[in-house]
Amino acid sequence: MLQLSFDEFQALITQNARLAEADNQTEGVYHTSYRAQFNTPVCEGIATNITIREDITLIRYEITFREATTVQMQSTLPQAGFWHCLKGQVTLYRQNTVPRPDSQLHFRMASRGAFFYVTAASRGWMQFEPHQPVRALFLLFSYPAFRQLVGEQLTALPPGVIAALQEENGYYLKTMKISSQAMALCEAVFDNPYEGRSRQFYREAKVIELLAYHIDQLSKSVRGQESTGLKLTAEEEARIEHCREVLLASLANPPSLIALAKQIGMSDYRLKNGFRQKYGETPYRFIADQRMFKARQLLLEGALSVSEVAAAVGYTSLGTFSNSFYEKFGIRPSEL
Repeated sequence: MLQLSFDEFQALITQNARLAEADNQTEGVYHTSYRAQFNTPVCEGIATNITIREDITLIRYEITFREATTVQMQSTLPQAGFWHCLKGQVTLYRQNTVPRPDSQLHFRMASRGAFFYVTAASRGWMQFEPHQPVRALFLLFSYPAFRQLVGEQLTALPPGVIAALQEENGYYLKTMKISSQAMALCEAVFDNPYEGRSRQFYREAKVIELLAYHIDQLSKSVRGQESTGLKLTAEEEARIEHCREVLLASLANPPSLIALAKQIGMSDYRLKNGFRQKYGETPYRFIADQRMFKARQLLLEGALSVSEVAAAVGYTSLGTFSNSFYEKFGIRPSEL
């Protein structure tokens, strides 16, 4: 498995890129963009980076890696963003650096999957499979820019979003599916028929339309919670976050749902559905995924055998562990 820091990944692209398009800043009306085509021994594709306004950035990658590759990421500034997987499949790991260094999220983004996040600071990695084309779009905002654009509708968003924006070390993440409407908007951002300032105005309008769509969907999710009676309080949100930490600390021998609910002070119904509402999967699915990612980490470190790793993440059957690992990553544990 090839491992690259983000700086190494960027250097790999820029040192081997052919600049296909560049827009210069024009009297402060619109900022800069570049579109670089690259072909390296590691990967090939196109990277596009556009500054829509100050503190609003649009990034798109169309990339194919020649071997299994992990790209490390790190963000040191408060940021809100939408990540769209338009084609292919990427495994993501994000770790919130504050206030809980052990707070981790692992999940696999398949085609037409997306997530929205608010974070003060984070680090992690993206894992790409070999010879699988990936097309991804990132829409990134500084906190002030996000607040200004969303305006009064901020109060209609999930409580966790508001809390994350207000707290010094806040963190929020929600996975989503990309609808046909959202997919069309993602493509329209780059299908730009105009030139000059009109080109920038068109891009900005499509980005704002894409943001409006996502904000509307997030608001509808809150209204849906209200109609079904599952509106989580700030205290319940905090308890569900604590639940995730408990699960991460007990992967080898996790408590049952009933025991877990009793431990954190919620009913099993509200815990199960509230956890799925906040993190996009049930506690059981979360445990299964985290076990696999922990196993992968241990195998890459190379200090334990496959059977020892299986036992370390709670598997008593080596065959079951191997099959689960293959289902998750497409390779056997012994192949790492």
